[in-house]
Amino acid sequence: MVGGGLWATYALNDYINPGIRAEVFRDQNGANRLGTNTLFTPPVSVNQTAKEIALVNKFIVNKNTAIRLEYRHDWSTAPA
Repeated sequence: MVGGGLWATYALNDYINPGIRAEVFRDQNGANRLGTNTLFTPPVSVNQTAKEIALVNKFIVNKNTAIRLEYRHDWSTAPA
C-alpha cells in the first residue's frame, strides 16, 4: 500500500484563498484498504489505484473562523 498527496494554496485576501489538492492511493497485494468486491462470496480484495483532485477556496470570516468551499472528484482503476 502506497499513497501520497500534494496541497497548494495562495492567500490573496480574506475572501479569495484558492487552492488545489491531489492525492493518489495505491492499494495492491491484498492490502484491502479501499474495500472488497462484494459480488463474490466470500468477498475478494480488489487491487486498485484511487485518485482524487479537489479545488478549494477558504473564506476567512474572522480571526477564529473560516469556511472552506470544495469541489472534489474521485476515480479509481476498479469499480467501487
